[in-house]
Amino acid sequence: MDNFKDAIGEVDLIDSVDRSVSSVRTRQLDISFNELADMYDSGELIIAPEYQRLFRWTPGAQSRFIETLILELPVPPIFLMETEENVYELIDGLQRISSYLNFRGLLKNADSSGSLLTLEDCDIVKELNGHTYKTLPVSLSRRLKRNFIRAEVLRKENSHRLRYYMFKRLNSGGSP
Repeated sequence: MDNFKDAIGEVDLIDSVDRSVSSVRTRQLDISFNELADMYDSGELIIAPEYQRLFRWTPGAQSRFIETLILELPVPPIFLMETEENVYELIDGLQRISSYLNFRGLLKNADSSGSLLTLEDCDIVKELNGHTYKTLPVSLSRRLKRNFIRAEVLRKENSHRLRYYMFKRLNSGGSP
């Protein structure tokens, strides 16, 4: 009899997991960094919703990320939540997206002095050190803008509870 109860409990558990999996609505997009900047500028991309952490990367870490983009090396995907107004909220990827926007001089509330990020600590192409976005050769600034990143989008059809749990899981390992 206990084996029968265990088998029924196992089937119920599997059914519960299957229902949860089938209710998750996501899609993948490859978005250029230039498009992300345009979305940010027009208010279609919120990078700092109230639950998001602060931008903390040092200028050296930001510079190495920019170097990674210029070299067209792979970068991890970002995670977005789609709101009822078809606006995207950034769940995971704040440091990467903020670094790009900061280098371009587009990040709001980044630096009250108005100075652009000057690349430093680039360790693969040391010749990038000392450059700002404005001093990069045009071909490199175009390469940077046209670089794509994968975005995993949690669709607006998902419950608010699921959105909370996804944010909690994605952001459990970062800096407080």
